[in-house]
Amino acid sequence: MKTKININFDSLKKEFDQLNDLRKERNEFLELRKIGEKISLRILETNKEIAVLDNIFGSLFSYRNNYKCKVDFDKKELEVFTSTALHTHTEYSILDGANRISDLATKYAYSGALTDHGVMYGFLDFYKKMTDAYKKPLIGFEAYTKSIDGSDDKNHLIILAKNDIGLKNAMKLCTKGNMHPSSGQAPRPIISYEELEEHKDGLIILSACIAGEVPKAIYQNDEVKLKKVINFFKSTFGEDYYFEIQRHITKDWIENIIHAENLGITVEQAINEYKSISKEVFCEKYSRHLYRNIDLYVKEPMVNQRILELSKEYNIKIVATTDAHYLNKEDSYMHEALLCNQTKTTFSNLNRFRFAGTNYHVHTISEMEKLYYDLPEALINTLEIEDKCNVKVEFGNYKLPKYPIPSGYTDKTYLEKLVWDGFEERFGKNVEEFQNITCESNIEIAKKKYEERKERIKFELETVFRMGYQGYFFIVWSYVKYAKENGIAVGPGRGCCTKDTLLYTEHGLKPISEIKIGEKVYTHDGTLKTVLDTHKYPTEKGEKLIKPRVYYGDKFGNAYTANHKILAVKNLNNYDKSIYYANDNEVKIEWIEAKDLRVGDYLVMPHLKNIDNDNIEFLAKTNIFEQKCFISKDWAEIEKLKTVLSKLNIPNSLELVSQNTWKINIPSDDSNSITDYVLKRIYKIEEETADCVYDITVEDNHSYVTSCFAAHNSGAGSLVLYCLHITEQLDPIKYDLLFARFLNPDRISMPDIDLDFEFEYREQVINACRKCYGNECVSRIITFGTMAAKGAIRDMARVLGYQPSFADSIAKLVPAEPKMTIKKAFKQSNDFNDIYHSNADARKIIDLAMKVEGLIKNTSQHACGVIISSEDISDFCPMTLATDKETGITALTTQITMGECEEIGLLKFDFLGLRTESVIKQSLTDIENVYGKKIGNYDIPVNDVAVYNYLSKGKTSGVFQLESDGMTSVITQMYQDVADRMQDMSEQELDKFGDELFERLIAAISLYRPGPMDEIPTYIKGMLDHTKVNYDTPELESILNTTYGVLVYQEQVSATRFALR
Repeated sequence: MKTKININFDSLKKEFDQLNDLRKERNEFLELRKIGEKISLRILETNKEIAVLDNIFGSLFSYRNNYKCKVDFDKKELEVFTSTALHTHTEYSILDGANRISDLATKYAYSGALTDHGVMYGFLDFYKKMTDAYKKPLIGFEAYTKSIDGSDDKNHLIILAKNDIGLKNAMKLCTKGNMHPSSGQAPRPIISYEELEEHKDGLIILSACIAGEVPKAIYQNDEVKLKKVINFFKSTFGEDYYFEIQRHITKDWIENIIHAENLGITVEQAINEYKSISKEVFCEKYSRHLYRNIDLYVKEPMVNQRILELSKEYNIKIVATTDAHYLNKEDSYMHEALLCNQTKTTFSNLNRFRFAGTNYHVHTISEMEKLYYDLPEALINTLEIEDKCNVKVEFGNYKLPKYPIPSGYTDKTYLEKLVWDGFEERFGKNVEEFQNITCESNIEIAKKKYEERKERIKFELETVFRMGYQGYFFIVWSYVKYAKENGIAVGPGRGCCTKDTLLYTEHGLKPISEIKIGEKVYTHDGTLKTVLDTHKYPTEKGEKLIKPRVYYGDKFGNAYTANHKILAVKNLNNYDKSIYYANDNEVKIEWIEAKDLRVGDYLVMPHLKNIDNDNIEFLAKTNIFEQKCFISKDWAEIEKLKTVLSKLNIPNSLELVSQNTWKINIPSDDSNSITDYVLKRIYKIEEETADCVYDITVEDNHSYVTSCFAAHNSGAGSLVLYCLHITEQLDPIKYDLLFARFLNPDRISMPDIDLDFEFEYREQVINACRKCYGNECVSRIITFGTMAAKGAIRDMARVLGYQPSFADSIAKLVPAEPKMTIKKAFKQSNDFNDIYHSNADARKIIDLAMKVEGLIKNTSQHACGVIISSEDISDFCPMTLATDKETGITALTTQITMGECEEIGLLKFDFLGLRTESVIKQSLTDIENVYGKKIGNYDIPVNDVAVYNYLSKGKTSGVFQLESDGMTSVITQMYQDVADRMQDMSEQELDKFGDELFERLIAAISLYRPGPMDEIPTYIKGMLDHTKVNYDTPELESILNTTYGVLVYQEQVSATRFALR
């Protein structure tokens, strides 16, 4: 109800302004509370009383003592919320519901329910959207149940969660419904009464719409079944079982149908015909649509009247609802179009499927009061359910699965055993065995190398245990071990970005493709760090790169490989929608893979917004961060430095050293760290392709700052992984790889080991995980397909009865770009604009297409994401069955998306299927078939001199990363001496020479990528004649001798900095 009130509105507005300072959404909810004889108006969040009102609310407080409400400051009016919506379908009731969750959360006054058909796809999105707006989400679904006698009648039933136990049970029931044997035949999931009783705790049950078993028993006049059903629900759920009534049909509505179809009869005549002739004859004589509406017109009042009687007889409360399928009354036409699209028919078909009755929209409080003017108690009873429902979804808290540890071990001691066993296999049990394995003749050198590896293992294990990541290592080790034992090829992944991505360097913004080793770039914590290595990789054919677009970001955005990690914030509440500034203790900042980013997430970068390129270069020249002071006789220079430091919020002080000489001091702690962050909201995510991608390796924290946000680069330098056989062939110490490139104690998120599996056998590896952890603990992940611009135009043209050729003529005018929308097409295509404004038929199609564009149209499985959980996954999210389109395999699948799974702590692993691995394996099979020589994936030596001799002749065709003209030229120069030197070498000498040639290959690729290409001639010159290598700094010889005096790798840069200190 709405009523004028007399309070100090200015004072209340100030209270709200103070309360909502810096928040994304404003919380302006109030509560009316009857305390004794007075009516207290309070701020809901703080419980602060702001006024005492006269009782101008009629009989409202005869039903209950408190109501949520809100003030309209313009009208000086108070709206009291006298009901809540308990029966609402969203777009997740696919092609049946049309409510977008964001719109629903906006329209709900204070609370409301989500009750999609047989699924809970949208429950987490709904929960977040509602709580972000300080509203109360009521979570559940509309179940389809067997009849109480066990037959598959698909009776409707509303299930709502009261609390966390109720949410778990709702998810269990939703999951079981989707797993039920009859689900494969029935069009919708179905659950049994036995399952309802098993999972009754914490649930609220509503008898549902006209398709519920109670209404059916009423209009079928089956009193025996009616009493049996009511007694079951009352005894099972007690006061948490409610009768539901709806009002969707009127005489006026029937008259409109008769008039529209020009049938020439009265409503009374139609009812008489309905009662006296068969359904088939009635539909043939009039229409199926009229029959359905007469059917509802007869049954709905009968059911409602009987429910009123049963309510008194059984002492069961009634709640008034509407079966909401779309947002506003005017959306009914769009909803009919969706139903036509679902049933593959057109508007011209009078016998098409349509809802009987009207007003299936989300009703406002005022509309509900008008609809149920005679049953106010049925409205107010809905608030009792609102009070009862108090679900809190837990975010974070990883549900890390427990690998089955053998008896007598802990997870730590067993990992230690596996690693040390692997160590002995790789390097031997003692120095003597190490000598035999490595062919190191000098016992002192062998001892030093052996001890170095032992110490490295101890350090790595200590780091893993300190960070609590041993469980993660077990999971990856177990499925990699299975794959290798079963001959399934495994390879590493990588994360990179496109060449034009701009990075903040000490000299301003610069494309990543132009970054050189030794330059300094800003990292995610605002510090300047040295670039240790640069990388360039070709992309897979057809590989899609992710391009998040943010407010106040690059004009064109930057694209990243799917697994590239970006600093971001999810589930952000209470802040401005586009950009704001925050300290790291205010928000949960984490590294998130590009493919897991969503519209509405925030990308994060250190607070550099007040530093332009010139100022960055100016700061670097002053050297103030290294020296902690700056002295100058130039007052303009001093003044400029103070201004820049102030913009960065870096404390500083000024002193006069001598006449006309000034000194600026900054604190001696880590003052070059800029700890506050800029958060930029993603407003859309695009896709694009590129021939190659770039990456850099940065010292210490391995991150860098682009013009929009911070990104993370990854490396593989773990001796633990090498000893566990997760990585192969490359001893990280032999090749001087740093462990910190893989796992750094300062990492914000769980480590990420990217692995590719042989495409044809990826499912076999996933099945091994199911066997190890339990079928219920391993799941694929759902994805949702939406109605894209071109598809929406074609679908709506068909629904409206237009020819496909006409639809195509419109659709082809929409630019063929990823994430294209009709709105964008208007801006980018003049022809599209012209046909819209000049052709009435095209305009009709496009207007309707815009309404349905973006709505969910189907579900599928994520291409590579797999959840592995510590417990039954349905304890944390509802499950369904879905079929992999490529393999045809039907498997357990989450009902929520990958990003949402990670938000609630379900650990996602990428089981990427890579056909390149299959090609390698097939090549080895061909070798065995032709030459009779069996070679394993990891048996291929990396130091085979004959191979390098072959490459020295320029034969690089088909060799990954080597076959371009430029790279081929480098390779022929790198191996120009192989043919001569390999002559008359012993087997041991060939092995050592092969090791050297492998290092040359690594160096060649590193030098040719966006690294120090100018140093390639210097490298080759020193390679051919070691005496020509000159070390200006003798301390660097031991560091650079393997690359002939050229600084090539990250590890060399780190070692150089350490040596020069």
